Amino acid sequence: MANDPGFITTGQLAVELQEPLWRVQHWLATKRLPEPRHRLAGKRAWSVEEVAEVKRLLSLPVEVAPELAPSDAMRPSYPLPPGGPVC
Repeated sequence: MANDPGFITTGQLAVELQEPLWRVQHWLATKRLPEPRHRLAGKRAWSVEEVAEVKRLLSLPVEVAPELAPSDAMRPSYPLPPGGPVC
């Protein structure tokens, strides 16, 4: 957070992880990532240790952390055209 260099926001965590913010928020909402212990001004405040723990969790192989693997629910139930989806 701007006032406390020992903590970062969830948005800053997403940048650090090189993931979109919505994905990090989804992982938090579905308990795939643990909530940080602290909140500042009502916002999540991630400590250096918690950031390291999140990075460690995300680097585990799927066999060790199956809850972080993409779920079948996120895959379309229909075949995609060759070359991927058309936008």
